[in-house]
Amino acid sequence: MNRNFTTGFIFESQHYVPNSQIQILENTENHGVPKLIAKVCLQTLNERNGNGRYYETEVGDEIINMLRPKAQKRALFQEVDHPMVPSGVDPNGSEAQFARKRAVTVELKNCGTLIRDIYRDGNNIIGEVETLSGFLGPDLYKTIMYDKADIGFSLRMFGRVVTEESTGISKVLKPIRPITYDTVSNPSHHSAKILSFLPENATEFLSDDMMLTESELLQHSCVINDNLCLECNNIS
Repeated sequence: MNRNFTTGFIFESQHYVPNSQIQILENTENHGVPKLIAKVCLQTLNERNGNGRYYETEVGDEIINMLRPKAQKRALFQEVDHPMVPSGVDPNGSEAQFARKRAVTVELKNCGTLIRDIYRDGNNIIGEVETLSGFLGPDLYKTIMYDKADIGFSLRMFGRVVTEESTGISKVLKPIRPITYDTVSNPSHHSAKILSFLPENATEFLSDDMMLTESELLQHSCVINDNLCLECNNIS
């Protein structure tokens, strides 16, 4: 069986959650700002998703094990929409290098929610999601509660996939480094893709003077509040 391996950042096809299936756990106010805590399905395992990728239970449990400590520390923020990666750029150029660095960065100014807990229920990865009092939190609250809009959640992570040419199915393999589940709105999410790069370029990923092995790169992600240099390593 012919198989192709790819290593890179995965902007995953979203898991679509109808508004009627968002289980409201709490609807409160914080200093006059409405807040929502809801239970949602972030991802389904053991089936081919919209991007043709397949996550086995073992990989799903690895995602949970790596993200849950951050969630329980209230440090697992979710951006509204993925940081999009330009297509057709030179993989060795500065634009591609910036896109890779942006892929491991969660910018608080773009966040509307945080995940306060994450666990598996059968083939479903479940998240308890809380809207933020600031940034895009109030807007997302209104979108869910007032507009009754359907919401999507989409995994962003660094990982490796093997594609079986006979079926076109791409299985996600360990080692992986999940960054977060972004909140997204496009049900088909046609722009989701893998930003791949050659292994030798991975060592140049964060800066010209910071040489990282692939293993070290998998352990690096950060939360940045705009340009205020509020930065913390999300290393579990």
